[in-house]
Amino acid sequence: MGFKEKMTESMMGKKMGEGSSMMDMMNSMCCGGEDSSDGFNPMDMCKKMMSSINQSSELATFATPEIRGLFEEWVGQLDNEVLDFVKKTKLTNPDQVAAHLKISKDSAVYLLSRLAQKGKISFSVKYPGTV
Repeated sequence: MGFKEKMTESMMGKKMGEGSSMMDMMNSMCCGGEDSSDGFNPMDMCKKMMSSINQSSELATFATPEIRGLFEEWVGQLDNEVLDFVKKTKLTNPDQVAAHLKISKDSAVYLLSRLAQKGKISFSVKYPGTV
């Protein structure tokens, strides 16, 4: 048995437990089983990610270099607006950024993440119900 097979067997054995089937494991992961007691559904997350990737690749295929440049320029202006807001208010809450710029929360999260990746801001993630 090769490394790949041993690793797969080891991982599946830990996940599935003694006497469980692959279907039991898949059911628990994607259909409200023990792994999704917190409401998280990995299958939904994968579907959303794939949809987003497909949309992005479709847009990138048809966008000319000029359009991509204009988009980057526009997003850069939004970055500056978010940065000004954060400097002035000391807030990185996506809801407040979204309300200030009159954009969706998802767009605010995208812009805040972009700024954090560039090292222009830092923020922490808090899970509901935690201090």
